[in-house]
Amino acid sequence: MNTHYSPIDCDFYDVLEEASTLRQHCEIVYVADEQSEATVRGYITNLYAASGEEFLVMDDGLRIRLDALVRLNGNPIPGTEQMACS
Repeated sequence: MNTHYSPIDCDFYDVLEEASTLRQHCEIVYVADEQSEATVRGYITNLYAASGEEFLVMDDGLRIRLDALVRLNGNPIPGTEQMACS
């Protein structure tokens, strides 16, 4: 995966926050390494920023950088236009 962080679409960040707050069961597909995708199912327990990057944490403790997300519940992650969320 690219080591430079690319912020995700702000509206999509709101979708992640809602899923976390409402404790919605999610299926998340993300870039696991440069050559493969992985799928995880569960609940988002936390969203946070560290060192200029944003992450989510799943209920099993898995931490995923937000720019590695590919799909949420079968829907592609929106926005080729990248912008910072605040």
